[in-house]
Amino acid sequence: MVKTLRRASWLEGKRVAVAGRLASMTRSEAAHLIAAHGGIYARTVTRAPTIVVVGRDGWPLAADGRPTRKLRKALALAKQGYDVEILPEEDLLARLHCPTGRLQRHFTLRELTHVLGVPAPRLNVWLRARLIDPAATVDGIRYFDFRHVAGAKSLCELVRSGVTIARLRQSLRRLRKWLGDIEDPLSQLTTLEHSRKLVVRLADGQLAEPGGQLLFEFAGQPPDAIPPSLPWVAQARNAEEWFELGCRAEDRGDLLQAATAYRQALLAGGPSAESCFNLANVLSSLGQYAQAGERYRQVLEIDPNFWEAWNNLGTVLTYEGHDEEAIEAYRHALRLHPRYCDAHYNLADTLEDLGRRLEARDHWRAYLQIEPRGPGAEYARERLRQLDR
Repeated sequence: MVKTLRRASWLEGKRVAVAGRLASMTRSEAAHLIAAHGGIYARTVTRAPTIVVVGRDGWPLAADGRPTRKLRKALALAKQGYDVEILPEEDLLARLHCPTGRLQRHFTLRELTHVLGVPAPRLNVWLRARLIDPAATVDGIRYFDFRHVAGAKSLCELVRSGVTIARLRQSLRRLRKWLGDIEDPLSQLTTLEHSRKLVVRLADGQLAEPGGQLLFEFAGQPPDAIPPSLPWVAQARNAEEWFELGCRAEDRGDLLQAATAYRQALLAGGPSAESCFNLANVLSSLGQYAQAGERYRQVLEIDPNFWEAWNNLGTVLTYEGHDEEAIEAYRHALRLHPRYCDAHYNLADTLEDLGRRLEARDHWRAYLQIEPRGPGAEYARERLRQLDR
């Protein structure tokens, strides 16, 4: 009876990997569920037919604020035509006719303090700051969507751990392009960006930021003004002015305008490693990996010792599924700059994806020797714990 059900299962014989944190179960429970339906739980994404489930407890962002490597690789392979399907967690549960539990439920603030482990005062700060909004109000009781609040929690945690707003905005824009349903996190990020200006008065009279940090109030001190965004100026006359306009546009998140300005800088001043490098970074952020790769190669034709370009070239090569070429690019960056922590990090991640655990371990350790603190260090330590099991 069980064997018949497994053979008829939608997951029979399929590889299933998980990106991000699951809301409905632990990864161990997910592995058992997948196996019970005839699937194969996969820790990595390869060119083999694979279903990648996007966890809904927060957003699929790594400790450094970038989309998880597993998701990036899955989307890159899918773009190349490989049989890789991306599914939100609730879609997987629906196809398996499993209860969606907290994914579909609405919670009161009191319930969320237990489910998400967020103190009630902090949730009240988020509510007053409009970082979270009720999904419904019944008989005067406010109910909240689990995913919306979990997303706010993950963004706040990343910001408080040192990940920049610019990195998160870039990551969320990629996720919006890939997954389509993340308008709320982008608006939440805007609220967080201005959290030093947007403060909330609590019931006891104290002031707090949306992240939950209490503030001191000084009488007569005017609030900081939010600086206006710089206007787009099209009257640049030379390469230096175009380059500066590109930097300003990039800083405020106008990537298309930044790309235009960097191209104009190259037209006005001829080949420049710095302009090509910045243009390549913008193109990569826009998901134009092939074009970004060509620009990084142009940088290296101009300056073969530009180790950051070697590292970033490796990153876009992994997005396109060229892992062996990426490894060589990372190694080249490290030959030029042996203590370049980003290259150690990326090389370790790629080697681990390919199952080269011993080599990956060496580079995770090298990364931690150079960068022992911060979000990336926490992730590296977690990878080492997994590899040492």
